Amino acid sequence: IKRARFLDMAVLELTILLLGVYGTFFFCEAIKVSGVLGTVVFGMVFSAKIKPVLSHEARHAHHIVIGTIGYICDKIIFFAAGMISIRLLNEPNMAISCGEVKFGNLALRLLALYVILHVTRLIVVLTFWPILKAWGYGMGWREVVILVYGGLRGAV
Repeated sequence: IKRARFLDMAVLELTILLLGVYGTFFFCEAIKVSGVLGTVVFGMVFSAKIKPVLSHEARHAHHIVIGTIGYICDKIIFFAAGMISIRLLNEPNMAISCGEVKFGNLALRLLALYVILHVTRLIVVLTFWPILKAWGYGMGWREVVILVYGGLRGAV
């Protein structure tokens, strides 16, 4: 990366980074460890060691490309989830492994799942609240509410 910066080749710097990201994921999956965690570790190393070495143009290009990839992936995931959901809801005889399920029963199960996810997240946040309150910027009850309710809105 230093050589690419010296040659003023932001595209080469960006290519090396993208190969590092995807290469890390696929390498970790090939050796039967978590590709997602490998990519997270690569991101931490990138922030600490690689990002300061990048040229300004490469940092800007990296920001634009990763933002665009994230946006496209987000749209693809929600489109696929919508297609699968509407297909399941429109089937006249919707069958789940435990037997047939009526729409009302499915709606109750989804509502129960929604409540259970919030309660579970609340338990986890309250368990770690003393630690989160003591470290960093601190955390009040408003941040707890945001973590519990807002936590179910994002990806990973």
